[in-house]
Amino acid sequence: IANGSALIEIGGPVSDQLVQYVHSFEPRGWSTLHVSEGALNCSGVDVLNNDVGPSGEPRGEWADGISYACTNGLVANNLVTDATDGGIVVFQAPGSTIEHNTVVAMTRTLMGGINMVDYAPYSGNYSGTTVTNNVIDAQGAMIKVGLAIGPAVWANSTKVVYGGTVTNNLIKGNYLGYAVAVSGVKTFTVTNN
Repeated sequence: IANGSALIEIGGPVSDQLVQYVHSFEPRGWSTLHVSEGALNCSGVDVLNNDVGPSGEPRGEWADGISYACTNGLVANNLVTDATDGGIVVFQAPGSTIEHNTVVAMTRTLMGGINMVDYAPYSGNYSGTTVTNNVIDAQGAMIKVGLAIGPAVWANSTKVVYGGTVTNNLIKGNYLGYAVAVSGVKTFTVTNN
């Protein structure tokens, strides 16, 4: 549905929520699982061991697998298959860790494996946000960018994001466009990918 919400909406002005062992797929809106920042007061939401996707129409409305904007949380050990926009999109989520996830494109083109490209909602603040030890695999369909970091990767933007760490991720597959694209960042650490 155009302008529809995510299939699963959690987060908001809360703390210590958990989404675990859920198989979710084919949202009618922009994301399969959205963890909202609330009024910038969401904290400690964990998204663990889920099976997400497929998500979105390759020739119609795109959709993310997991869209995460909560602070001081954990997104770990999830399998995201055949999302069409972002496999995992990190909306700054200061203080959060995104680790040991697998993002796979099997039959649908994926724009970005893990995206860290948005300026809102925390005005570009990725301080303490760590993306590490994830696998991004263009196994059977194209992933245009494995790790997309900074607003200028996708758009002609003068906005700058800062403070994140992206390290020790494996990007592979015969249908990979760019492994890592970085544009519009400062004080970011991107190593050993």
